[in-house]
Parts: sequence; C-alpha cells; structure tokens
Amino acid sequence: MTETKQKTDPQPSTRFRKTVTGGSHDNVAERKEQMKTKQNSSMSCPMKAMATTMVSVVALLMAVPVTPAAVITSAPFSLGYGAFANVGGHWNTIETAGANTATTLGDFSFTPAPFGPLLSAAGVGFAGRVLGAGTAVDAAHISAPFFVLLTASYNGAAPGDAAAIPDYRLMIEITSLSIYGGVHPSNTGGTDMAWDELTAGHLQTSPSISLLPVGLHTSLASYKHLVWDPADYDTSLALLNDSFTRTFDIIPLGSLWFADGLEIEGRVHLLYNAIPEPTSLTLLGLGGLLALRRHRKH
Repeated sequence: MTETKQKTDPQPSTRFRKTVTGGSHDNVAERKEQMKTKQNSSMSCPMKAMATTMVSVVALLMAVPVTPAAVITSAPFSLGYGAFANVGGHWNTIETAGANTATTLGDFSFTPAPFGPLLSAAGVGFAGRVLGAGTAVDAAHISAPFFVLLTASYNGAAPGDAAAIPDYRLMIEITSLSIYGGVHPSNTGGTDMAWDELTAGHLQTSPSISLLPVGLHTSLASYKHLVWDPADYDTSLALLNDSFTRTFDIIPLGSLWFADGLEIEGRVHLLYNAIPEPTSLTLLGLGGLLALRRHRKH
C-alpha cells in the first residue's frame, strides 16, 4: 500500500504576513500611535524650551532687583583746630578758619568736636594750620581727659534709585587724624603718645611715637607730630538723615603732657541698595529673548 502524503501549505509567519499584506489591524494602530507620540514629542520640545527660557528670564529679573552698596560721596573735608585760651572748650578755629573747609559740603556734614582741659595760657601758635611761635593767648592742653568726637551725616533727600529696602549706611572715612604733642619735664608717667579710637565695636589704636620729657610747652622743639589713618567702616542708619559719631582720645602719657595743632581730614559716604538702571533691565530682557530664539531654531 502506497503511503500518500497530503501536502499542506504551512501558515505564513507573522513577519511574512505583515510584509505581504501590509500588516495586521493591531500593528497599524500601534504604528499610528507611535507616529502621533513622536509628533507630539517633536512639538513639545520647543514649547518646553520656551517655557524654561521664560522662567529663567523672569527669575533673573526677580533675582537682580537691587545693586548693593551704591554710594554717594562727599567732597573732601579738611579741618584744623588750635588750643586757644579764654575761649569756651579751648579748642577752636580762631587761628585756622581761613585754611579750613566748611563743616557742611553739599548734602554732607563733617563736624569735629575736640575738648580737653587747659594746661597753660601760654603755648605755641597754629595760625593758618602751621605750628609756630605762640602768643599770650595760645594755650597747651593737659593729658586727661582729652577727646575728639567726629560727627557726620547725610542731609539730602532719598536717592532716586534707592531700592524699596535701601538699607542706608554711613561711612566716616578719615584719611588723616593728626596732632602735635610733647611731655612736660615734670611728667611722672610714660612718654609714648598714640591715638585711640573708643567707638563701640570699633576699638583700635595707632602706632605710638616717643617724646622726650625735657621740653617746655612754649617751645616748638618740644612738639612731635602724631599722624594716623585709622581703619574705616560703615554703620547702619535707622533713618536716612541720622548722624553717626566716631570718638578718639590720646593714650595717657603720664601726669603732664601738652598738645596743639589738631587736624582731621576725610570724606563721608552714604551707601544703599539701588534698583538697576532701565538700560540694565532692557539688556537683561533682550538677552532672554535671544536665548528664546536659539531654542526655537533647534
């Protein structure tokens, strides 16, 4: 008996079927979904970039609303004081007025207030802020107490570019604080002389100079010049036109020392937070738009 084999066509593979027939219904739907997702993705990238850039621009505009430490500075002040007998406080500008600036320049004031006891009605002179031979009314001053108070303020209107929270601060810049001093032969203490700042929170002392305790307060040869440029700092103001005072004295030299020819030079600075100029904001906005265009091109 002859075995007859029935030829049966094998089922085409799925892959073959998809190729020949153009794909099943399910596969076509899947491909459409993929194309739709890809299209949405390509459309969303620029939109996301645009949103990110806009957020960045807004953040920059909000993050840079103020410029810290904008400064208004006074013209230089330069003031000299001589020891002069028979005048209240003894230290005054009778000899020095013609060589001094005013204590108010523009919107700023800079006012020293030296005081100390009188040693003698005789001493050297300080006419025109030059130490020289004295007269019957020139005086010298004894060691303690001797103080120099320096008060300054800004007296103008609020700056037009001040931020909503300006944080006004005042700096009294002292470029030179100087005095001529000597030690009386009867002195029983030290012979070193130095400036000393007593302002709360800002204590500091100048280098000292040594004086020979052999001079007389009426002799020019008895005086040496003590000059100091102290460190400067700013202090916060409760109100824009509030004043601030720095206080100095001379470190005691002993029982008897004398001085004349005080000079103080410096400037006053008002520091505050300021809003940016309109041009700065414009440049910042243009920068954001340029960045936005770059993202859109990609």
